[in-house]
Amino acid sequence: MDAPAADVAELPDASAFDAPVVDAPPARLPACTNTLGPGLSRAYGRLDGRLVAIVPLQTRDCNGDPDHVHLQIAANGAVYDVAVNLGHRPVAGVPELAVASDDLPLPGGPWVEGWHPTIAPLDYVATLHLHAADFTPLAPAGVAARLDSELRDVGRIAVFATGYGPDGAHNVHRNGGHDGALALSPEGARARLLLFRFATQSF
Repeated sequence: MDAPAADVAELPDASAFDAPVVDAPPARLPACTNTLGPGLSRAYGRLDGRLVAIVPLQTRDCNGDPDHVHLQIAANGAVYDVAVNLGHRPVAGVPELAVASDDLPLPGGPWVEGWHPTIAPLDYVATLHLHAADFTPLAPAGVAARLDSELRDVGRIAVFATGYGPDGAHNVHRNGGHDGALALSPEGARARLLLFRFATQSF
């Protein structure tokens, strides 16, 4: 049986995040929450917050589904859902999703907790000078394992995505110049960007 959903009130004490160390240890909710915030818009933007839960793939609670890893990001006293594609069906025998990473100063300016819908769009080609061949195709299990490894010790995070409503965001992948990404260690001199494209996307 799945653990009961946690309340927003069960967020770790704010003092856990106050240390000036850029890569401070993560702080997680005891369980993912179904109580999500109202502060996003149906626009492209960057969500700067703290990773407080990774929804287990086998659960349907907390927006969980078989085709995405759902991250829960705390910002300004609320928790938001971020859906990251895993890919599903191979295209001509090639996994549907491919992944790349890059290390560079956080695009769009310094990390500032909250939702930023007016930020300059991230573009894999124009901003990062990447192309489809720079991405490694991964089966869904490989994408999930990569995310588990990369996110294990993450506290602060910045997510480039498109809001699907007031409580969450998706399209964390190549999206025609309004591209999605996960930026880890976003307050350091160089953030680590995780980038995603579909097999059908060429650029």
